[in-house]
Amino acid sequence: MEQLRAPNSLPIPDQVWLGLFLARQIPNALSSCQQDDRNTVTSFRINEHILTLEPKDVWDDYVRAHNTVDEPPKPQSAVEKQTPNLTPKKVSDWPPSQWKIEGPLGEGGQGWTYKARRKSGPDGKSYVLKRLKNKGRLARFRNEIAALTKLQHPGILKIVETSEEPETPFFVAEYCEGADLGRANFSGKDLLTRLKIFRQVCEAVNAAHNAGILHRDLKPQNIFIRKDDSIVVGDFGLCIDLNDAKERATQTLEAVGAERYIAPEVAKGRVSEPQPTSDLYSLGKVLYFILSGRTLVREEYAEGEDDLRTRDAGPSMHFVYELFDKTITERPQDRYQSAADMLYALDTVVERVQLKAHVLKPSVRQHCMFCVVGEYQPSMGPGSNDLLYFCTNCGNTQRFVSPTSKPWWE
Repeated sequence: MEQLRAPNSLPIPDQVWLGLFLARQIPNALSSCQQDDRNTVTSFRINEHILTLEPKDVWDDYVRAHNTVDEPPKPQSAVEKQTPNLTPKKVSDWPPSQWKIEGPLGEGGQGWTYKARRKSGPDGKSYVLKRLKNKGRLARFRNEIAALTKLQHPGILKIVETSEEPETPFFVAEYCEGADLGRANFSGKDLLTRLKIFRQVCEAVNAAHNAGILHRDLKPQNIFIRKDDSIVVGDFGLCIDLNDAKERATQTLEAVGAERYIAPEVAKGRVSEPQPTSDLYSLGKVLYFILSGRTLVREEYAEGEDDLRTRDAGPSMHFVYELFDKTITERPQDRYQSAADMLYALDTVVERVQLKAHVLKPSVRQHCMFCVVGEYQPSMGPGSNDLLYFCTNCGNTQRFVSPTSKPWWE
């Protein structure tokens, strides 16, 4: 068939025909262009099965979800180039026949995620379908599946199905109706409520550590909220199983994880043997985010405007800083050495917050335990190791006597 030509008698490039085809497939793609009298050029770029509209880089999930995916051609030798290949190109059906894609949920370094439902079945629930996008990370994708299958815990994302087709690796997990912690609204929630939310995260991480699995990518965006407000830890794409010696040897020197949540020794690639303390550093950063809504750059939680121990915060925030002092610190040996140790320390903080315990620090503003209206003012007692607190309203007095040569208030 004779090739069509433009008015200037030059052949119309294949790219133009591709653009016209795509315009027909994408609803309303040309509607805005027809109202614009200016001559504009919109370029299309296809790369790794993703259609992108430049310069805004808008992902076209319609094309991704409704078309088959051609495998990229393999490099040909000189002999193969001269010999016609009569073997049909292998294609992979997408989406999986038993699942209906309802829409995109987001994209990470390892895969695309979609909200999906079963095409047949009585549950009618929504699920998350995660599909690998970079086959160079197939090993990590399989590690994530293995970890989620192994970790049967209420606080860890539940996996319900995995693919058996090697050409389109994917797995299906529970869908959490609430936002991730990075988008959650904590306004109106008091300190005790936030600490209890954080405790659920620590319980899940402790369960993973007990099974020999380090998460290595703990951050608010990887922690999700279910419909009943329970918390679940997900996205184990960078996890490492300490029981797998081969995997441990190949992944210990990598700098993996979110830049502002990753432990310093991991970021600098100085870890010859992975340790739970790296996850505990990230947990401290997660707690700081839950309490403040901000992300620390490094370890400046006690400096300037980053210090949460303000006058309005109340004395209980000083108890929380005991947790920061043992997590968000540069040296691994200065942190809690296990998630179980951190859980125990967290429980003592929660108990003191519940009891409205007083902070053993004279400079901290504290209400009277008797009348609640007045505030205690410190004063030295009759002995060299005595400290007295007097209520400015009712006169209630609290006396402390130190058995050591250096009292705690010094």
